Formats: sequence, C-alpha cells, structure tokens
Amino acid sequence: MLNIIGKTLSSKIIKNPIFVVGGSRSGTSVLVQALGKHKLIYSFKGEAPFITDIGGMVHNLEYAPEREISYYKNSLKVSHSYIYDNLRRLSYESVFGKNYGLMRMLKDMMHREFNPINKEFWCAKTFPNENVAKGLMKLYPSGKFILIHRNGIDVVHSRTQFHGFQIDDPQAVFQTVCDHLKIEYDPSPAIFTSTHQVHPLATVATSENVDVKKIMSQRSPVYESWTIEQRQVFKDVCAETMARMGYAIPF
Repeated sequence: MLNIIGKTLSSKIIKNPIFVVGGSRSGTSVLVQALGKHKLIYSFKGEAPFITDIGGMVHNLEYAPEREISYYKNSLKVSHSYIYDNLRRLSYESVFGKNYGLMRMLKDMMHREFNPINKEFWCAKTFPNENVAKGLMKLYPSGKFILIHRNGIDVVHSRTQFHGFQIDDPQAVFQTVCDHLKIEYDPSPAIFTSTHQVHPLATVATSENVDVKKIMSQRSPVYESWTIEQRQVFKDVCAETMARMGYAIPF
C-alpha cells in the first residue's frame, strides 16, 4: 500500500529530473536549495553520487561495443523498459527514500513544502562525466542538466578558508535557468539566494534572513591574503582555465 501511494504521488515528476552539476565549492549547494523554492521543483539539498553510478550502468547498456550489447540483451530475462523503470525508481529513492520517497513527501506536505499536484520536476546534484551524462540522458529523455561554475579565485579560497558564496544577479540567473527549463519564472529562488548564506558543509548551519549582498560587499577581495608565491601558483595552474571561462585574474 505504501509503495502504491508513493508511486502515485511521485508519478508526475519521477521521469523529469534536473541534475545540478559543478565542481567542489562552485555553488551547487545553494543552487539546488534555491531551485527547491520554485513552485514546480522538488529538490534534495544533499548530494546524490549514486545517480552517477546508475548513469554509468545505462551507458554500458546503450553504448558499449556491439558484441557486449548483444551479450547483455541475450542474457537479460527482462526488457530494457523494465530495467529503466526500476533504475529511475532507484535513482529517485536514493535521493528521497524508499516507497518512492513517501515518508519524505508526507513530511514536506505537512510543512506545506510539497504539493504533488503542482510539482513537475525533482532536482539533485550529481557528478557525471561525459559517458555518465549520455547514460542519464538516455534514461531521462526529458531530464535537464544545469552546470554551474565559479571564479577560480573564490573556489580556491573557499577550499582553504570556507568563504561565502554570492550570486551576483540572482533574478537574471534564475530567469535564465527558468528559460532553460521552459518553465515560468518564480521569484522564490532568487529571494532565497539573496537572504540565505548557504554553507556546503552540513556541520555549519545556513544563515537565514540576512542580506547576502551586503555581507559579501563588506569583505576584502579574497586574494589579498595570498602570498606572492600563492598568487603565482594560482596563475601557473589556473590562468588558462580562468581565461577560457571568461574570468580575469586581478593580480
């Protein structure tokens, strides 16, 4: 019975994931949580590395050498559609829990954070390489990927000093995201990133109802605390990538 209820509540969104992809300290945590404030998106604020494994499995089934694919097909006693339906369920449950995430959904419904009638997507961050992404695209033809990147100077500083994160123009960013997802703009994600300072580590609480832009503007540029040697190392390692991503090195 629990399984049937969970399947029914999640049936509208289970085939429509949004995968947030990005390097460590690139802003994936705040992006996933902010997207969860959109009225059409149900998100999981943690990480979902198991989805990467599932994408790799699908890639092996779909894009392995022909001889290996024939071997798989001849050895399987169930159809591809049956396998893929179960892999989609496993991906979803690895994020939200068993019985199609029923307990998580019921809890969120009690707190008025989830309405199964309104939601159209579920969202989680995972870490696919090119092959895994191809596998996930095969498993989820209607799935979406959002890649976020951050100025390398801030990434390096965050890794060493646990600095904060700010989206410079939240409204423009989330308007672009909504356009990419082909959904109407909802101001809630932008408001969330403007008033919440999200930390990537679970041991540090998110600061709520703060002016993130003001807090960040009061801080000195992060590289001012770097030594001459550290700045040169950064240039040696990151200059090419910074230029390719459109970031200037201000020292």
